[in-house]
Amino acid sequence: MDVYILDSLLRRSEVIDKYISLIWTERFSSYGDFELIVESNRRNRQLLKEETYLSIGKSHRVMIIETVEDQEDSEGRYILQVKGPSLEKKLTDRALIAKVNPFTLHKSIVINDQPSLAAEEIFTMACVVGGGSTLDGNFGIILNSPLDKGELIYGFPTQRFEFAPDYVYTHIKWLAETYGFGFRVVRIDGDPQLYFDVYNGRNRTTEQSYNDVVIFSRELGNLKNTKELRSSSLEKTVAYVYSDDSFIEVVAEGTEANLDGFDRKVVLVEVSPDSSLNPTERHLFFVQKGKEALAGATRFSAFDGEIVKVSQYVYEENYSLGDFVELRSSDDDFTKMRVVEQIFVNDQEGFRSYPTLSLSPVVDPRTWEGWPNTLEWDDLDPSISLFWENAGDYNSDDGIP
Repeated sequence: MDVYILDSLLRRSEVIDKYISLIWTERFSSYGDFELIVESNRRNRQLLKEETYLSIGKSHRVMIIETVEDQEDSEGRYILQVKGPSLEKKLTDRALIAKVNPFTLHKSIVINDQPSLAAEEIFTMACVVGGGSTLDGNFGIILNSPLDKGELIYGFPTQRFEFAPDYVYTHIKWLAETYGFGFRVVRIDGDPQLYFDVYNGRNRTTEQSYNDVVIFSRELGNLKNTKELRSSSLEKTVAYVYSDDSFIEVVAEGTEANLDGFDRKVVLVEVSPDSSLNPTERHLFFVQKGKEALAGATRFSAFDGEIVKVSQYVYEENYSLGDFVELRSSDDDFTKMRVVEQIFVNDQEGFRSYPTLSLSPVVDPRTWEGWPNTLEWDDLDPSISLFWENAGDYNSDDGIP
């Protein structure tokens, strides 16, 4: 796997085809990173300097060198060790901030939109228009590439988000992890432009028939060196959402409303709702904040392993970051997992590539699973209830009111 040096027009100008080791990690909803170790010689020292852009193979991601260490290793070799993040980290160099005027303090920014569109609005406000200064808009990254963005969900209901002054990366990462989409900064061969994308994966499990199915298991022989991790250390099942004058209880999805004993695990959520909200909007705001807190406090289940060299699945051909794939355990249990990162390694042991799979707790609010358990039909505005298109088609034996 060759490593390419990119010039100012994002063209591959030089190639690093001889190195000691390379670890290259691309992630779904956060920035990736890399580590490259090469012989310390004149050519490598000239090519691998701070702020140099790198790419590999068919990947659209770009890494940037931040750290260069010239040293003698334990075997007496003089080596260069270079490290850095993918370009998504550049979003930490821009701030979402609104100034009342040049002489007063900043203020929060309110966005009323779907979560994925809110992320795009944040990027546009801070990185295209400019937040603290119009000079911030001279960023070198524009919105929306022509690459496939997957099955991006725009069906989430419009919500009210209030963002305090913070880095663009912080707000977009929070939205992505809370509502289950990814973001990336990418390049395209022959195009001297960097793009920011909000994107999603595709469902590649056996529960659907419109995408090719991807199944990972030791029994199928397409994984080795596997590791499974399960933890309930962060789990909460009930959220107490309160303000100075209000309180509601929100129960985690899939749990009973009358939980007690050790199964009842409470998280406190203090909120400050906008005084302009009407009673229905205020109630929905409390429910939303409770669900957000519980979404980040679930049982954790993760699995990773190395794809064998003869695997039938190829990254970016059979599956991509953000895709839902099927994981089958040794007991043949089925689990729907999301590809949250892809790792490439090339060293003295040879080349290998493997995904990290993680259980996603995000709930699609257009389904019954996303129905706010503290609300009745009569409490909702008719425009909101349209998201449950088949709400009236039920069987009383199903236990749905």
